Amino acid sequence: ISSSKCTLEITCLSCDEKFEPKKESIPPDDEDVKSKRPSEYGGANKMSTMKIGPGESEADKERWQVLSKELAQKQEIINRMMKEIDEKKQSLKLTGAEIVDLRRSIKLLQNENAILRRRLGEEEQIQLSQMVTKEISKMSGEELRTKILKLAQAYRAERLRNEEFDKALKGAHAEISMAKKMETELENLQN
Repeated sequence: ISSSKCTLEITCLSCDEKFEPKKESIPPDDEDVKSKRPSEYGGANKMSTMKIGPGESEADKERWQVLSKELAQKQEIINRMMKEIDEKKQSLKLTGAEIVDLRRSIKLLQNENAILRRRLGEEEQIQLSQMVTKEISKMSGEELRTKILKLAQAYRAERLRNEEFDKALKGAHAEISMAKKMETELENLQN
């Protein structure tokens, strides 16, 4: 193979187009041909066909055909993956927009929930006061008087307890201040 001269022409066509080989051949030493990219010969996702010059064996022809088929298959895989990537990008954009919308909706629902809870608390207070008012209105004069007397006695007992606690706190405070004074006097005497 190294001593033989051959001419190789590769033409890339899409699967839908009919193949018609070019009549002119490319000189083997042409530097322009070597520097050209594959896309300049007809695109990346086209099926390749070729002419092999005289002296080439049938095995070489078959090898070139297999390689051209593999190239076309790999290009098809690349195109399919690019399409999938584009679809996933679009899907991610839509998902992001949905997330932003859902966060806005959540914020609105939380605000509405807080307003409704506040209203519910106010309504419960109103109902409670209405129940007390209804209960008082249902009581007879004697029952009302006994309830008021019980409340007054409970209030008086609570006030007396509070006064006792207040006296005990003042006494404890006086004892603590006296203890601090004695401690400072003791420190002065020791120095």
